[in-house]
Amino acid sequence: MSKKNNTTTTIVKLYTLQEVSSHSSENDCWTAIDGKIYDITTVIPLHPAGKDKIMRGCGVDATNTFNRVGAHDIEKLKQNFVGNLK
Repeated sequence: MSKKNNTTTTIVKLYTLQEVSSHSSENDCWTAIDGKIYDITTVIPLHPAGKDKIMRGCGVDATNTFNRVGAHDIEKLKQNFVGNLK
């Protein structure tokens, strides 16, 4: 008797940094961190350091800033994953 393999294939979209840069407003904010893209729009009003600090990461690769600040937790962003950076 043979078993069927019940694996699910997830297709991950790829985006350029130029595409990410078009999402750079308070109402539509994407950021790149370690090669992954996250929609952090809903995080903006919750950011402990204030809106201005997190807005600096909108539409850009914020890897250095994110990793430099020790309080950041990538696990919290996983639910906001959009795709990978090309």
